[in-house]
Amino acid sequence: MEDLINWKELSRNLAGNQTSISRNRIPKKYQSKVDSLIECLKAWEEKNIKTLDDAPTLDEEAQT
Repeated sequence: MEDLINWKELSRNLAGNQTSISRNRIPKKYQSKVDSLIECLKAWEEKNIKTLDDAPTLDEEAQT
């Protein structure tokens, strides 16, 4: 889910500049906030992937 994060924008919002936080460098000061964001993204993914798995395919929709 880290691929969905715009790291420059996240850094700008949390730290006030675009280079303080990156995928490979998260200062301890911001670690809990970044972890929280990643947990939210994972929950969103689980909810939406399950929804997509249950949804009919285009072929199934065409048959109804």
